[in-house]
Amino acid sequence: MKKKATIKDVAELAGVSKSTVSYVLSGKRPISPEVTRRVHDAMEQLQYKPSVLAKNLAERQTKTIGLYGPSTDSIKEDLFFNLILSGILDFTTKNDYKLMLYPEKRNKQNKSFWELDHSQPIDGALIMNPDLNAHYLDLIKKEDVPFVLIGSPSGHSDIFFVDNDNIAATYKATNFLMEKGHTRILFINGPAHYVASAEREKGYRMACNEHGIPIDNHHIFYADFTENQGYRICLNALENRYPFTAVLTANDILAVGVLKALKEKKIKTPEHIAVMGMGNTLISQIHSPSITTVDMHAYELGYNAANLLLDVIHKNKISHCSIIVSSTLVPRETT
Repeated sequence: MKKKATIKDVAELAGVSKSTVSYVLSGKRPISPEVTRRVHDAMEQLQYKPSVLAKNLAERQTKTIGLYGPSTDSIKEDLFFNLILSGILDFTTKNDYKLMLYPEKRNKQNKSFWELDHSQPIDGALIMNPDLNAHYLDLIKKEDVPFVLIGSPSGHSDIFFVDNDNIAATYKATNFLMEKGHTRILFINGPAHYVASAEREKGYRMACNEHGIPIDNHHIFYADFTENQGYRICLNALENRYPFTAVLTANDILAVGVLKALKEKKIKTPEHIAVMGMGNTLISQIHSPSITTVDMHAYELGYNAANLLLDVIHKNKISHCSIIVSSTLVPRETT
């Protein structure tokens, strides 16, 4: 079998150094037309085809980005994450980038964290669900890794991010329920340490205040994005006889859990208690009854975040900026 040509063979035949061949391949440095021609002639004569790895090393790129996402427990059920992931993968695949997924973990104190493990080098990072106390942002800045948040930063103005207007989206959802006559709305928010959860609560409180409705803290809960959490919180509220006529949840899978609890207690929806989710994921469309929700355009969040990250990596974007993706009400059978 004929031996496969190497970059060293090309350099020897062209009468140049290996680094010169690398510069011709990467275009990182200007090389004279005469030398460039000799290198290409040698490549053709030797039938040399540079590997993706060799090209990436020459360009000092891994063509890989890291995605710091939710915990594996959430990923199992969170179709909103799957939509974001679809947007990211569509963009990265189109641009010949690979994706490494780093799920959120929990320590012995049950606090969430990410291992900023870069034993596998990456060109940049996408970070989902930023915390209110996001110390890891300072760590990743020190590593000088380009990154984009999917979600708003807290207390940082020097960060690229893509997000929804979570305050406006939750205000819109709460207002929608109030216009239907509901004044006692149970709000099941996301995890308390997420920036987005704080923003959603602001939107909920804003709508209550505008309608002159007193805010009962017994009507506000924080939960992981699982069906079981929605089920347990709703069941607990019913058993403790908290007065409410509607439930708003921070994502659709929580709403599925709420509906399960209501069905178990033989409470009709929406006749007795209305239910509304957020996300407009597939489950909200195929569930019976279909779930009223807010379309947060998760696919666009992922696609735009990946696009922005590549712009940051290639220095097409240097001044910090943000992209805000709109949200849309989607009325269905549960309201």
